[in-house]
Amino acid sequence: MFPSCALITATILASLAFATPIAGPSGPVMCGTNVYSAAQLSSALTMGYSRLTSPIDSFPHIFNNGEGLPVTPSCSSSRLFEYPLVTGRTYSGGDPGPDRVVFSATGWYCTVMTHSGVGGNKLTSCMSA
Repeated sequence: MFPSCALITATILASLAFATPIAGPSGPVMCGTNVYSAAQLSSALTMGYSRLTSPIDSFPHIFNNGEGLPVTPSCSSSRLFEYPLVTGRTYSGGDPGPDRVVFSATGWYCTVMTHSGVGGNKLTSCMSA
């Protein structure tokens, strides 16, 4: 009896561990002067989600949304994480730049934000390009 419960539990946990993140916007997004395609956003979101248990240079890390940035409805009551968006590649360490993709602990896309154009360590939402 217990082995079958263990097998069911392991199967459920494995499916959660390898869940595919929910893709972000269908079109490009502009953060300051940087423009990111939907594919770049999806790549960063996928990498960030896959790194929840093994961060690179502290990313992804929890995003507390102190600025009250708008997020997708599926993220409004979720724990949020941020991961760098860098031009020309998917972030894999080093300088994270000013731009971030935000996602939930379950991999849902939440928003894209930037430090560009705002003072200090503040953030603002990126816009559709």
